[in-house]
Amino acid sequence: MKIMKIFLLIFISSISLSSFSQLLIPLFEIPQKMEMLSDDAEEGTAITFNDGEGIFFNRNYEKQQEDSRVVVVKSQDIWFAEKSKKQKWGKPFRPFRDVDLKERNIMIGCTRDGERLYILNRYIDGDSIKSRILYKTRNGRSTWKDPEVIDIPGLDLSHQQTTVFM
Repeated sequence: MKIMKIFLLIFISSISLSSFSQLLIPLFEIPQKMEMLSDDAEEGTAITFNDGEGIFFNRNYEKQQEDSRVVVVKSQDIWFAEKSKKQKWGKPFRPFRDVDLKERNIMIGCTRDGERLYILNRYIDGDSIKSRILYKTRNGRSTWKDPEVIDIPGLDLSHQQTTVFM
């Protein structure tokens, strides 16, 4: 009988704790639009580095097809902004305009120090859309080395809606 009481006490305690923990609501800051970083385009995949001192993000420029509900992405590109010494965000800009990063570019990862970036690059080659994963390494404060392709055996990027994150 004593074992049954102990078991019942443990059971009731665990249910009470579990129920109480369901009532706890985490306190998050209220999201705020960052006017300096925002645009009319759809933005996403924000990747920060150096403890939030810099941020890379993607912008999608879309258009709606005439007489249709279909929205087509015209362009995707990587944008960058960093904080000033006064902790204010600077004006965003596109850091890559080189020929090797043609067509659509999507940021998929970054090292903690921001020295190496991982990019999903989609481009048209003849009649098909090709996808590849690249990385770029910083070559000074505002320049980057030529991109290098990362080959991952077995990774199929042939579907248009496929994405990855590193």
